[in-house]
Amino acid sequence: MSSSALNSHADLFVVNVSLGAQPDSGFLRDFSSILVVDKLANSTLNGRSDAVGIGDHSTKYITFSETEVDTLTTANTDFGVAAKRILKTIFAAKQHPSTVTFLAVDFAGTDTLAEQPANLLAAGKDYYWVVPTTTDEADPNDQFDIPLVVSAFSTSAIIMAGLSTQPSVDADINDIVALSTGQKERLYLTYNSNTASSDLSVGADFAEICAIYASVDYDNFAPSGNLSLTATSATTITSATAKTFMRNNNINFAGPISGAASYVDAGVMFNGRPIYQVIFGDVIENRVQVDIMRVKADLSARVPPEKLPMNRTGQALVLARLDGRMQSYQRAGHTLTAEEADARGLVPPHVKAKTITADDIAARQLVFNILQYHLDDARKITVNVNVV
Repeated sequence: MSSSALNSHADLFVVNVSLGAQPDSGFLRDFSSILVVDKLANSTLNGRSDAVGIGDHSTKYITFSETEVDTLTTANTDFGVAAKRILKTIFAAKQHPSTVTFLAVDFAGTDTLAEQPANLLAAGKDYYWVVPTTTDEADPNDQFDIPLVVSAFSTSAIIMAGLSTQPSVDADINDIVALSTGQKERLYLTYNSNTASSDLSVGADFAEICAIYASVDYDNFAPSGNLSLTATSATTITSATAKTFMRNNNINFAGPISGAASYVDAGVMFNGRPIYQVIFGDVIENRVQVDIMRVKADLSARVPPEKLPMNRTGQALVLARLDGRMQSYQRAGHTLTAEEADARGLVPPHVKAKTITADDIAARQLVFNILQYHLDDARKITVNVNVV
């Protein structure tokens, strides 16, 4: 890929985001790309001439459009039931991307999940969202479960996964709890009581949630952490203990409220951070990196090529791009304006150039600090009524 770290100079333009978001080696990243992952044993893709092999064995992928997915029925034995349900749910969502990539991993041929990110990159396939067909928190064969998918893909993606068994105690999610703090921040986990059904029309709520988030233009819009679903039904909770456990352990689930038959709460990653914060961390990291690359590219394309000078003039050129980007995110509703921050008694959001030091001169680098505050989404509302 022409935009890969190996074949470009993107590594010269470093963006450090305090969310701990993972660095992206490409240029403008596609935040709408979805990858559905299954076992080759479940979804053989036999007879699909458009399936592309990757890796050392029989692992392969295929790219689906909505029209192609609409034709899948229970009669299509080259796809597993869970795979068909997830694909159909993605395209049944009120918002969804135009295509989805489907990956079938050949575990019998000793391919592993850990190999697949590099294989997909080599094949030119991008993805930001990963949706596993498995709903297991532990696999006795140590091949394909939610923690293994997270471990393989969390450095470059958000994993949208669902549990089909209602968790009530720590032992129900023991392997998932063992994930690292960083990995938990890349996992969005739901409980969906309908996932185990063989009825393809039932749907998988985590797939619908993924489709909706994959359809947002994050450069111009900041979404809510709560969603109203239309393609999948609400989850059945069988005990107050389970409901409390899921809320206390950052497991999302859909339930009815007035005006919405299937309303998702709490809208958080497995470490408790709102999903929109994690997505925005990835967006700002990629977009700021691209902005500062373009400053250098524009200057170097002039005749004769111009420097980005190591002085206030050079700093001003970069500051103009960065400040424009931060203002656009305030307008989009991602971050607080200066007035809103001041009303809360916060240090004003800012974009500043640091003083150029001897070390900076030796390294030929300019350093900038950006301070912004998330504009959060109200989840709980308390109204005190006093009638006398």
